[in-house]
Amino acid sequence: MLVAIHQPHYLPWLGYIDKVARADCFVFLDTVNFTRGGWQNRNYIHGPNGRQLLSVPVGHSGHSQALIDTKLSYVRDWRRKHFASILHNYASSSYFDHFLETVDAFYQNHWQSLADLGKHSCHHMFDLFCLKTIYVNASDLGKIQQKKTALLVEICRRLGATQYLSGDGANYLDLQLFEEAGIEVIRQNFIHPTYEQGDNSFTSHLAAWDVLFHLGLTGARQRLGLTVARS
Repeated sequence: MLVAIHQPHYLPWLGYIDKVARADCFVFLDTVNFTRGGWQNRNYIHGPNGRQLLSVPVGHSGHSQALIDTKLSYVRDWRRKHFASILHNYASSSYFDHFLETVDAFYQNHWQSLADLGKHSCHHMFDLFCLKTIYVNASDLGKIQQKKTALLVEICRRLGATQYLSGDGANYLDLQLFEEAGIEVIRQNFIHPTYEQGDNSFTSHLAAWDVLFHLGLTGARQRLGLTVARS
């Protein structure tokens, strides 16, 4: 069984979608700490001048706290602001009307923790792309004392994994620990596809909604090599 593990992200990008699509089982690493300046609570959409950042405010104590313990702040109505930004930037896109209702419904939710928002955001995108991967929360696997690579190996071991799908930027991995556990490490090697965005330039590494709004479901899946849905 091929297992992939990643922190839940707000509005995951295409590389995240590709990673999940390749795995038999995907684990939301919701037990790790919140880090400022990362992708746990923010991502980019296509704006009039290139990339436009959408960031979710969180209540952070300044001390280490897990994603499941990091509360969202609703002092400002960021949900309305994010939806308005998406509507403003994508209303004229070829397939935006096909997804308007589901995007609007997404922003009607009120999440308590950053982990809840990230997982819901990811599931929302996985459903739009018709992915059939099995999903597991790290927080449901029981107490795990290990850190870094040893943590990933232990999660794979508990799930009975024979292979681990590593992201392209995971140069920190201690491959010997996987080898000792009898788990093969496979590199993702994701190449970001290009597509028409309605202007003469192309901006990559945006929230995966971007390709859906411009190409529709069939076109988006083809760009990721997902021409046949899993049964």
